[in-house]
Amino acid sequence: MNVLLNFPPGSNLSKLSIIMEIGELCTCDCIPETEASTDRKVICFYAWWLIVWGFLLVIFMVFSVYQQYEFEIDHRKYRSFFFLSMLIWIILMGLCAVLMVISGVVMIFGVKKENRKMLFAGKVLSYVYPIGYWILVYPIAVHFLCIIMMNRYVEKEFEDDS
Repeated sequence: MNVLLNFPPGSNLSKLSIIMEIGELCTCDCIPETEASTDRKVICFYAWWLIVWGFLLVIFMVFSVYQQYEFEIDHRKYRSFFFLSMLIWIILMGLCAVLMVISGVVMIFGVKKENRKMLFAGKVLSYVYPIGYWILVYPIAVHFLCIIMMNRYVEKEFEDDS
């Protein structure tokens, strides 16, 4: 944004001092300054990724259980093997989704409080995500790339806490 400034003759304000003041006011923390801050942002991204996908999958699983139950009741097959196996599978995937949400929340608190144990707990809980949804490729790729960054962050930030 260009601003045309007219200075009165004899004023001690110069264009350079105005630019310096504007530059100081417009400092941005969004540019990563170190590798650790980039890793920290990746951890926050992954935590929010887990929370959002977890909530969406919980909603989907609740809807699926309801649909499955309604279909089986209508057809009087609620004791069939297929119904029970699908119900167990959907409930397990729903539990995986709940663990994803918990994992994301624990990771966020671990980063905010700079607590190594909470980060480790979030990391361990997040392993449910690629295991539970193994048939898809992107959960595995996103998980392992983010876990590599998390390990690097923990090594750099907590190297003296061994």
